[in-house]
Amino acid sequence: MTFTEIRVRTRELKVQNKSANLINPVKQAFAVAATAVGLWLLLLYPAYLAGGADGLQGLTIAAVLCTIPGILVSLMASFVSRADQQATLLIIGGSTVRMLFVLIGILMVNALLPKLGFWDFTVWVIAFYLVLLSVETFLVYRQVSLDSCVAVKNESSSQQEASA
Repeated sequence: MTFTEIRVRTRELKVQNKSANLINPVKQAFAVAATAVGLWLLLLYPAYLAGGADGLQGLTIAAVLCTIPGILVSLMASFVSRADQQATLLIIGGSTVRMLFVLIGILMVNALLPKLGFWDFTVWVIAFYLVLLSVETFLVYRQVSLDSCVAVKNESSSQQEASA
């Protein structure tokens, strides 16, 4: 093995290791949960000012309601190939799962706790929904970018080996 081949192979392994570290679905689920906890902590005081104890209750329910599908979608991502066309399917499917879960949850909360109004509940659902959906989309986009990088590196090394 020549020095150039060793350098190329080392570069490939670094890219593959970096990709494997960043694509882990458990890490993605943790990122979604950590974002939800951070947002919940950030919004505690505004929720209390807006609705008192009811605002805190609505904030907490909204956080849980939007975090559960985010974690489920992150874990589902491990079963889907990272090809470009399937990434689009994952983003659309993940958004659909999140939307249905949250909409059904909103209906259930409104039926069980009618005292929670717009400022006590709905505004917090909107905030959590948008932020966590953005995080989930970013993570899927990063997955696809890294996988494309690995595929390009593997293709270029295959071409180099073929020409040698």
